[in-house]
Amino acid sequence: MAYKPTKDLQNYIVTAKTQAPAAKPEEPPKAAEPPKAAAVHAPPKAAEPPLPKMMAMAESKGIKKGVFIAECNKIVKKLNVDTEVAALLVLRDLGVDLSGLYDSVYDFVSAK
Repeated sequence: MAYKPTKDLQNYIVTAKTQAPAAKPEEPPKAAEPPKAAAVHAPPKAAEPPLPKMMAMAESKGIKKGVFIAECNKIVKKLNVDTEVAALLVLRDLGVDLSGLYDSVYDFVSAK
């Protein structure tokens, strides 16, 4: 509250305010460039639902279809993921080899 700027600072502020900034030459408006063509990606093809195949894998491990779906639903609720992702987790816990499923689940979920 008791701060008092020095005379040098006061003079600097006064001269900075009174000096007009150098005028910049105005640039002519640029011609509108045509928009660049966006990279065209093919829409993802309709991925085949992997869930029936995953249910069959669970049944081959001795898990009934209803129990498998119930376990998947618990994970969906708890982790807020898609059913197919939850099914991957259930199958992983059962010891099923999932190496062939990752891509199909990814494609199916990302196409949603």
